Amino acid sequence: MTTLDRLSKAAVALSIILIIALQMALHPDMTWLLRALTSFALIFGWLSGRMAGQRSHTMWLIIAPLAPAILLAVAGREGPVVELVWIAGLTGAMLRRRIASLAEVPERLAAMPA
Repeated sequence: MTTLDRLSKAAVALSIILIIALQMALHPDMTWLLRALTSFALIFGWLSGRMAGQRSHTMWLIIAPLAPAILLAVAGREGPVVELVWIAGLTGAMLRRRIASLAEVPERLAAMPA
């Protein structure tokens, strides 16, 4: 992986985290309950990133269409603020997988005999 590739992936991860943080802090429809749920989803997404394969990503994508209805009933809100909850969960899972993949052995070294 080239330096440019690593830098661009780090920039994408940082921008997603920044967008979530700014939405949580500044969006007028964001309640304390939704802030707590978004933070919980980000943490749970990070923890679920340890699942084998792409299971954690699939789980968050299954939650995505259900989240607006559930959060409308729980928090009484709709719109982009409820979408942020599942997006934060998916982001946590993706970041966990990304950081884990950085620790893997590079391809050029993996083929070398022990």
